[in-house]
Amino acid sequence: MPDYSRMEQDNVNSYVASAIIRVAQDRVISDVASATLPPSVGSDASVFEAAPAALGIHTIYASASSSREALSRVEKWELQAVARRLLPAERLRVCCISVVPDAPGVKVLHSPSRSSAHYGGLMRCSSVWVCPVCSAKISEVRRGELERVIGWWRGCDDGLVAMVTLTVSHGRHDDLGALLAALRRAFRSMTGSRRYKALFEDYGVAHTVRGLEVTWGYDNGWHPHLHILLFMVPELNIDSMEDEIFAMWSAAAGRVGLVIDRKHGVKLQATTGAIGDYVSKYGKGKWSAADELARANSKRGRGDRFAPFDLLRQVAFSRESQFADLFVEYARVFKGQRHLVFSKNLRAAASLLDKTDEQIVDELHEDAVLLALLGEREWAAVRGLGLRGQVLEVARAGDKAVLGDYVDAVVALWLTSPRTTQSRLEVLRGAGRQAAVLD
Repeated sequence: MPDYSRMEQDNVNSYVASAIIRVAQDRVISDVASATLPPSVGSDASVFEAAPAALGIHTIYASASSSREALSRVEKWELQAVARRLLPAERLRVCCISVVPDAPGVKVLHSPSRSSAHYGGLMRCSSVWVCPVCSAKISEVRRGELERVIGWWRGCDDGLVAMVTLTVSHGRHDDLGALLAALRRAFRSMTGSRRYKALFEDYGVAHTVRGLEVTWGYDNGWHPHLHILLFMVPELNIDSMEDEIFAMWSAAAGRVGLVIDRKHGVKLQATTGAIGDYVSKYGKGKWSAADELARANSKRGRGDRFAPFDLLRQVAFSRESQFADLFVEYARVFKGQRHLVFSKNLRAAASLLDKTDEQIVDELHEDAVLLALLGEREWAAVRGLGLRGQVLEVARAGDKAVLGDYVDAVVALWLTSPRTTQSRLEVLRGAGRQAAVLD
């Protein structure tokens, strides 16, 4: 193995990437040649901690349906590492890092029916707000629930589903906590009024699902807002309903010191078919009403607006220090907030089980097959080189031999790198599975 201390950083990156690639041989498609190092996050960040690109974030395995999807899957692990450094006192610090007590090791599991892979035997934080890993799983399940509920309602005499978005005026220097608290007070004021309840009766609104979202922008700062799905009877005048909601929302906002304007304050969109109208303003591909409510954190903002996990991307790849502070502020304010709220009896009416976020992240696929059981040394190497996401990409093919070769190569690199000397000695001396975060 080469002497890392005498190699230029780019050469180290090239060597590590090529060594990992050689393990899977013809199963690998590489884009590492175009990879570039992001700035370090923290003064003590090593090349392995700060540069996911150098260690395979641009290495896409043949089991992936597309390079974009594979990059997105790997990216969430890199973003989680960034979030963990920003929130060291939160449960996030042990999420998918620490092994469950008394577990024999870390399981690498493969689901043949989904061509996917996941870990077993790891602690989870179950945070839909600040953990990109847990949020991805929770949001995907919630999206499926919403699609099922929407499909059920569409089958009830061709019921109509509409989505209303409520927002308030906001400025560059507004405090997120104060703004969100006022938004919620205004919403309670509006929905508790007799006028609002009468509106629902007039338009035949039987059920609702409410989702909370926030973005941040250079010009206007924090932008918390609400999305509400309305399950209604068909053939109604949506435009007149929007006007009535605006009048109520404007009055309620004014009572708590907020201001809204007609253009942005209320938007009501009707959908046809099984959600045939899509909100396409975020990224490529179709973005449904179910996505808008359930997967708000995972979408990318547009222009100069940033969704929460966009802030983490900026922390990792930008030199603007404000993004770290913004994410910490967001995490503090949104901790404990409810992500989705189903109206009473909706789940029961649609025959939908009520699962908690904790239950969702702990679920394993029924057809999951054990590909590998990683011991302390193997897991420490995967963590130390920041390759948790890449290991799962290799595992997606369901080939035990290829996965074993990949893990062996990772361990070999970890054992010979002077940058991981201290963490390596801790593991080899039996420090245990609850070692400090390595990546």
